[in-house]
Amino acid sequence: MQDEMALSLIDQAGKDDSIQAICFTGGEPVLLGRRLTLLVARARSNGLFTSLVTNGYWAVSSRKAMKVAADLSNAGLTSITISTDSFHLPFVDSSRIEGAISAARHHDLDITINWVAKPG
Repeated sequence: MQDEMALSLIDQAGKDDSIQAICFTGGEPVLLGRRLTLLVARARSNGLFTSLVTNGYWAVSSRKAMKVAADLSNAGLTSITISTDSFHLPFVDSSRIEGAISAARHHDLDITINWVAKPG
């Protein structure tokens, strides 16, 4: 989605009393980098709660995790959901997930862990 369209939709959502929150999901929304921060800030400026669903791949180090969490928190992110399960773990090491959780906690974000159960 083009940034202009996303910003327009966020602005429209902010004018609709029945919409109270926007959740950024993907793929992996953190891949948007600064663009995600701008979208989060726009949503908050429209009075919307904001959340993010991520696999935590970006928490390659404590420093990087803290930077991403700080940028998003400062933009107005209110909660983060970290998706992890047997499908994600071969690609995103558990240390990154732990780092993302630690950084989110440090920046007072509400945290949810999403684990997909698979039979067997």
